Amino acid sequence: MLAARIRKNVVVVELGSVYVRAGYAGEATPRCVWASPTHNLEEWFVDLFARGLLAAKASQLRVVVLESPTVARQWRDARIEALVAAGPPEALAFAPTSVAAAAALARATALVLDVGASECRAIAVCDGYAVRHSLCVGDDLAALVLTCLDRCALDTRRRLAANLAPAGGRAMTPGFDARLCADLRALAPGLDFRIAHADFPRSDLAWTGGSILAAAALVDHRFDGLDPAHPPPDIFAIGSPLVAGIRLDPPIER
Repeated sequence: MLAARIRKNVVVVELGSVYVRAGYAGEATPRCVWASPTHNLEEWFVDLFARGLLAAKASQLRVVVLESPTVARQWRDARIEALVAAGPPEALAFAPTSVAAAAALARATALVLDVGASECRAIAVCDGYAVRHSLCVGDDLAALVLTCLDRCALDTRRRLAANLAPAGGRAMTPGFDARLCADLRALAPGLDFRIAHADFPRSDLAWTGGSILAAAALVDHRFDGLDPAHPPPDIFAIGSPLVAGIRLDPPIER
């Protein structure tokens, strides 16, 4: 088991608009799912590490924060300040939820459709990297997908259409896949739209992918020498050979 072979000091935290998921790298499901903090981030992070993850101190942890591509810069800076004040952690890194969701599906190229509680986002992931200019936000899911495809290179559109990756709790609605594909095929009959399915709940998809990427980064020593007060740009890539063939630990009994 992957998590048994690595040190239990890498924490993956997905900060959503309604819920926060946290757990250890190499595990298939988060250890805890809490309501998102509304104030006093520093105390909230201390409580999360001590009570939610049963970790002695944040300073003993390497923390990977999964963030939405639409997060405001000032909100990201506030998270960094709160995490550093709570520990500071041994290392701190950020990763986009879109790349993490694609990793959970074992896809280097996918169109991630994040159906969240407050907004819906579509963004393309090509060869392990998020295509930032393809990001679309709105309520009409089929229109979001088509607009996102239109912003991508011509030679990637068929691959992206064949690897749609719905994520988020609202994407678990019964009949979601059939309705989405029917709408897309009616609007763009020339493309073959297919849904990429995973063995994990869509509500946890981004967290599980982040767990995979963080475990691979640990094995690859990509955390070494990171300054928690100045997190680097994205250090994760699905294309790493270490990601291929990773086996996650079984889900934790709740």
